[in-house]
Amino acid sequence: MHRPSPRLRAFSFALFAFFLGLAPSAAHAQDLKGAVDTSLRWLREHQKQDGAWGSGLEDTSLALYAFATSHRKYTVWDGPWLRRGVDLLLAKRDAAKGSIGSARETLLAALAIEALKTDVGSAVVEDALRFAARELKRELPADRERAALEGFVRTALGDNVPPAEPDSKAAAALGQQLMEQRDEAGSFGGEVRATILGVLTMNRCLDAQSRKKAPKNATPKSSLPAPKADYDLARMRENAARFLLDPQQRVGEMWGFGPYPDLGITGMVIGALQAIPSAQRSPQIEAEIGKGLDKLAQAQRKDGSIHNGQVVAYTTSVAVLALSRSTKKEHQEAAQRGRAYLTQAQSDEGEGYGEDHKYYGGIGYGGDERPDLSNLQMAMDALAAAGADAQDDAVKKALVFLQRVQNRSESNPGAARNEEGTFVAGNDGGGIYAPGESPAGTTKLADGRKTARSYGSMTYALLKGFLYAGLPKDDARVKAAFEWIQKNYSVDENPGFELSSDPDAAAQGYFYYLHTMARTLDLYGGDTLTDVGGRTRAWRKEIAARLGALQRADGSWVNDRAERWWEGNPVLATAYALLALEYCR
Repeated sequence: MHRPSPRLRAFSFALFAFFLGLAPSAAHAQDLKGAVDTSLRWLREHQKQDGAWGSGLEDTSLALYAFATSHRKYTVWDGPWLRRGVDLLLAKRDAAKGSIGSARETLLAALAIEALKTDVGSAVVEDALRFAARELKRELPADRERAALEGFVRTALGDNVPPAEPDSKAAAALGQQLMEQRDEAGSFGGEVRATILGVLTMNRCLDAQSRKKAPKNATPKSSLPAPKADYDLARMRENAARFLLDPQQRVGEMWGFGPYPDLGITGMVIGALQAIPSAQRSPQIEAEIGKGLDKLAQAQRKDGSIHNGQVVAYTTSVAVLALSRSTKKEHQEAAQRGRAYLTQAQSDEGEGYGEDHKYYGGIGYGGDERPDLSNLQMAMDALAAAGADAQDDAVKKALVFLQRVQNRSESNPGAARNEEGTFVAGNDGGGIYAPGESPAGTTKLADGRKTARSYGSMTYALLKGFLYAGLPKDDARVKAAFEWIQKNYSVDENPGFELSSDPDAAAQGYFYYLHTMARTLDLYGGDTLTDVGGRTRAWRKEIAARLGALQRADGSWVNDRAERWWEGNPVLATAYALLALEYCR
């Protein structure tokens, strides 16, 4: 059995002692999520060639469980590194006994295999639990859900592995303590075991924090103000810039979330200020753009990435977009190094993904970690801004992923599996978040398989990706995506959520949606399109009129209908709005 060092035992004791008596702090949940992502990335880098972590089966099981219980909710379908870890556990299985090592190791392996939603069958987990219960002389719980299994494991093992969920009032303070204990790379003292325990505990803090607030209902669509037909683009931009440059909206020389500076938000703001026509920029705006670009370039790391330790690929993409607009040599060079990082971060053979894997060609928040279309579209924007064209290998690989997130069975005939079942493409031509995933929900087919529903922001992202990949307008994939857009045209909401039970759904990510819509339609070409009713829609003017009506007196925009995806942060929402206005007239 694994015997931790005295230093590690002391660390573990302190880790779990934090649960008692802590007062809430101002730690932001997004910061903690980013910390978890960074620590998980460190663990990935320290997985052994055979799939193991640390000293053996126990550390491997706990590491796998840390991935499964994180806010990303990883499953065995999400990457080859997870499959290698599970395969290692199964290779150590004694089928006759049901064991996977010692009783302790078997219990933890069963917990990990169950949490990762593996395809090895419940019999493996049940046999393992029965073996461990016999050896430890314990009675199995009747309930095999995660919470019950965790409680059984803690009781049977007589320790806090895996940890219990902290009190919601203590969770923020504990999360802050753990973030401060990590090193820059995301580890806890460079020790695999300590980092696993740290991630498990941070996961519990996030679980506790997520239960603090009940979602508030969205303002009904009918309550939106009428579009402002007499909008003044120059005045809208001027007022937005004044808001962004107000010292009260800044964190030192940067922008961020509350008191926390963030390179991603800073990059978005600099890009938004660059979206103001040069003739309309004041000397102050020009000076702030220059200082911001210098800040982004100075933050670049040896591998070309630019980030605070979280959402690495996304933040790098945002920074590359801003740096690529600069004429200064050092900014252009930084953009090219960022481009090289994004190419390296793509899910491909270098990370063990074959072309038949559902995530091949995609990019996620940290690179190849659970790729999705949202991250890929930002990366493709950045790659294009830095000079990549349709012949670039990264763009060619991205096209493989793009086809897998389109609901068009002719070009997407395969199936994607995850913990919810087997997913196949629908045939409305629209886009989804990732293979088998959509916040717009799923539809169950007669044969038991499912389809993930298309929605607005991802369909525009899909179309934009196709255009970057060099597909012409008469390509069947492009036509199908554009037809979905015509049928679901809207500047009032993110369409595609009609069947959602969440009243906030169509308002979530609204400013992100308008930005993606405007950028995509500008790339597609033309000032108008024809909607499903045969009406000509002057989309540039309609977006401007809608944003004109929603701009607040202080020059900002904010999503007060649905704060999800951080659009309750007026700095971020204002940056999205300014970026959308770049394509308006």
